[in-house]
Amino acid sequence: MCYQCPFACRDRVGDITIGDYHWAAEHHEDLREKNQGKSFSISCLLVNTEQGEHLLDQVKDKFDLYPTERKWVEERNKNLIRPTLRPRERDSIYQEIQTYGYGKWAAKYYVSWAYVRNLSLVRMLARMKRKFKDGLKGGHV
Repeated sequence: MCYQCPFACRDRVGDITIGDYHWAAEHHEDLREKNQGKSFSISCLLVNTEQGEHLLDQVKDKFDLYPTERKWVEERNKNLIRPTLRPRERDSIYQEIQTYGYGKWAAKYYVSWAYVRNLSLVRMLARMKRKFKDGLKGGHV
C-alpha cells in the first residue's frame, strides 16, 4: 500500500506531522554551532491545522523549536509529497525468493556475519586462533 498511499501528499489529514530531520544542520548554522560537529537527532514538526497550532502552543515551551523551510524537510522525506516509488526489481526479487527459498536467495545477494561465521574456512581459522591463544596462555607455542 505504500506505493499508493493516499496520505503521502502535502495535504495532511492529521493536526500535526512528526518526522525525521537529522540533516537540519545543513540548513541552520545555529544548529551546527550549538552541536559543534556532534551527532544529534532532530525531528520535524509540521502544523497542519488550527487544532495542531493550538496543541503546539500548549507545549512549545518544552522544546527547542527552529522555524525552517518545508522544502528542506521534504528533501529526504519524500512521503510528505508523494507515495513511495515502487522499485522495478521488486517483483523479480519476490519471485526469486519464492523459487529458491529465502536462504538461497539471501546467500546469493547478502552475506551476513552469521553466514560468514558458519563457513567452514572461517570456523577452522577461529579454532586455530583459539588454540594459538590458549597456547600463549599456557606458555606453549
